Amino acid sequence: MKLKLSDGPEDDANHGFNNKRSSRNETLFWKGGFAHVFLIYGMYHCFNIVTYQVDFPSAVLLRAGEIIIDETVPDFVSTPRLANGPGKLSRYLKITKADDGLSLLESLVLYLAEDTAPTAIEITTTPRVNIEYATNFKLKPYRFYITDHKAVSKK
Repeated sequence: MKLKLSDGPEDDANHGFNNKRSSRNETLFWKGGFAHVFLIYGMYHCFNIVTYQVDFPSAVLLRAGEIIIDETVPDFVSTPRLANGPGKLSRYLKITKADDGLSLLESLVLYLAEDTAPTAIEITTTPRVNIEYATNFKLKPYRFYITDHKAVSKK
């Protein structure tokens, strides 16, 4: 199956559905490489990476991760922590709404780093989770994760 780069405004699970802009989703309409952070349930921050071009709302939500911090950094985490949800991931990485709009290519606070993952990993593709309200792209295989990784929830 060949995936489109993005369904953007056609995807009713996208906060930029129908190209509707607001102060909450404005960064979705920026060019790729910026952070889009929003609050859900009034308490959890969700971190997205904007992925496409100006005026085309498209981003990838980071839902989970394994937090490993170098002990040379102040307040290091000595034991890896599982961030098995987007709220936990943002909390452990101290990502808040204040990070919305940061350039992930230029910021010294929140940035993308060179890949250090093992060269051979198996990726599982499934429909996204927690978008029961969506209709037109609900079942598209737009969720990707490392197969059998312990931080992945809702397999």
